[in-house]
Amino acid sequence: MLAAVPKHTKKIDVGLACFDHLLNLVVKAANLANDHIQDAIKDCKSFSARVHHSSPDHQRIRRECYLLKNDSNPIECEFRKVITDVDTRWNSTYFLLKSIHLLRPALDSIREERYEDEKTNPDFKAKIPSPLTFEIIAQILPVMEKAELLSRIMSADQKPTICEVNIRFFRISSNLTYFLAYFLYNYKLYMLFYVVFV
Repeated sequence: MLAAVPKHTKKIDVGLACFDHLLNLVVKAANLANDHIQDAIKDCKSFSARVHHSSPDHQRIRRECYLLKNDSNPIECEFRKVITDVDTRWNSTYFLLKSIHLLRPALDSIREERYEDEKTNPDFKAKIPSPLTFEIIAQILPVMEKAELLSRIMSADQKPTICEVNIRFFRISSNLTYFLAYFLYNYKLYMLFYVVFV
């Protein structure tokens, strides 16, 4: 879409190029406006840093995923790398939270010591996000997923996407309204409402 715009007008190109950046700034500001969300993201960043600097911890998660899949009551938990949040990479917070959320069965199993013969470093266990953190992640991921999808569509360079952009752009407001209503009710996020709409 962005590749086709300069053929029509330079003015629109500037506006469309900035929309993606603006969208990511809004998501980031909304996440920082609430202490619960901010703490959850901080816990996940700390966990990610620990896993990235420790090969045994990385292998421990891989092993737990394998054990869960081959248990007498198998639990589906596909191993995946924990993504690092990088401030300059758009949507990296979303990818960080999603990667940790998808590993939740393995991480819960490690925390609860489901397999007694498996040794786990106590410092590593202490860094595993708490059940409350996982609950917060599960609640904010759907909204962040919509923003990531819209960002991906808006920044598509090789295919026409204007028909998708129009639909997604109008739907994002309803998703934000749901997000706000839920969190205003549960966590009293008055600041989030202020940051997003004022």
